[in-house]
Amino acid sequence: MSRIIIALFLLGNIMACNNSYTPKPPAYFRISFPAKEYQKTDNKLPYTFEYPKYTVLKTDTSRGAEPFWTNLYFADFNAGIHITYKAVDNNLPTLLEDARTMAFKHAVKADAIDEQIFVNPSGNVS
Repeated sequence: MSRIIIALFLLGNIMACNNSYTPKPPAYFRISFPAKEYQKTDNKLPYTFEYPKYTVLKTDTSRGAEPFWTNLYFADFNAGIHITYKAVDNNLPTLLEDARTMAFKHAVKADAIDEQIFVNPSGNVS
């Protein structure tokens, strides 16, 4: 009886060794983008840019939206970009503080928001 058990055990081990497992390498999802074709914004906005033809540019109608705020929708990807506009007219410090306050409201939820000082002496920008 023990010979039969040993023979079955060895036979099972030999059969199990024929199927070798190879782990799959890590990979990323493939996102296929449509052909790259762009169009310009209309002249009704105080700013211009080019955006893909497969997106829809709509005026922002949400509560609190200001003039010239737009939304760029990517229907195929269920995504959107919200574009805001504020005129700069001797109010730059106020606008910069508003932007900083808005970004740091999300610091609790974000992994990391590191504030950095940017200086470019050749372009006279800081």
